Amino acid sequence: MEHEIWTCTKDPGGTRGLMPVVKQLRSRGLPVRLIADKAAVQGVLDMLEGYEVLSTPEEALKDGAPKVLITTMCSGGGVGRDLAKVLAGQTCQVVALQDYWGGALTDEWAGVRPDYICVNDLFGKEITCKSWPDFDTKKVIITGYPALDRFAGRDIRVLAVEAREKLALPTDMPIVLFGGVLQSTGHAMSELVEVLNELDQPVCFIPRLHPRMAQAPEDKTLCDTAIGLFHNGQVIADSSACGVEALIAAATVTITPFSTMLLEASVMRKPNISLFYEPQAEFYENSTGGMIKEFPTVTLGCSAKAINRVELAATVRSALAGTLALEEAQKSNFVLDGGNARRVAHFAVNLL
Repeated sequence: MEHEIWTCTKDPGGTRGLMPVVKQLRSRGLPVRLIADKAAVQGVLDMLEGYEVLSTPEEALKDGAPKVLITTMCSGGGVGRDLAKVLAGQTCQVVALQDYWGGALTDEWAGVRPDYICVNDLFGKEITCKSWPDFDTKKVIITGYPALDRFAGRDIRVLAVEAREKLALPTDMPIVLFGGVLQSTGHAMSELVEVLNELDQPVCFIPRLHPRMAQAPEDKTLCDTAIGLFHNGQVIADSSACGVEALIAAATVTITPFSTMLLEASVMRKPNISLFYEPQAEFYENSTGGMIKEFPTVTLGCSAKAINRVELAATVRSALAGTLALEEAQKSNFVLDGGNARRVAHFAVNLL
């Protein structure tokens, strides 16, 4: 029974979804092989337990294949996606694990199909079926995102205190958290800084860049310039002492184009805004094959959206005033029972 189940990951979002499943499987006494893509950043490796780092499917398959492969659907593909391609049509059952709606369906996984795909909800299933019209709808399995299990029964106030203490956050001004993505982040942050500088109250600004921002040097330069131009309050340029969840918990509002931080803020019942100007909207729509026009938490009413500076200024002011009115939609769309990872693990075991 040695390593009948393999698991693969690469990016932070996918890893946060995969590790609860790995722990569920290992708690059942199953020897699960955990493979980290060589391109994984150190932050990802810090989340892993009992893993090996590989760069090609050939390295993984030199001693044979598994009965079941569970792989994340990370940006840029990686070993997991490549293993799915190599193992297609063989006896191994490949299970793709999404960590947000529509992720990688029409770009990294174009022409590659797992045997099954686990999604969060009916909305996620609908997007998958539209993106993959050739895929058997019965093989789109609704399990919920395993990464969300960590929020079940969690006291968000404790997380907020953690961030406030570690970063010595001020108590006399609202906290605005910006979450960067790899695409058009410099433009988005520049717009936000302009809006923040025009507010009639000072704010504590926390710019949290994508962990792989070094891969976008031009955007990184724009971000650094924007941070330097912020002058209406206090800036926490280095928030690395805190995890993203603690920052969201402490923030008055979280703002990002289409990061999973919108999902995490919604699950925590926190105000959040999708900064979705034309450059961000165009990239996002193209990356989902035209299937998704806006980040799904916006569609679900769990996130506000700003498509220009006037809207951004208005939504930021509304968030700081506590009038975005997102909480009811957040509660109705994200009911947390803590069983998502268990459902994925149970499904995988039944494939053995």
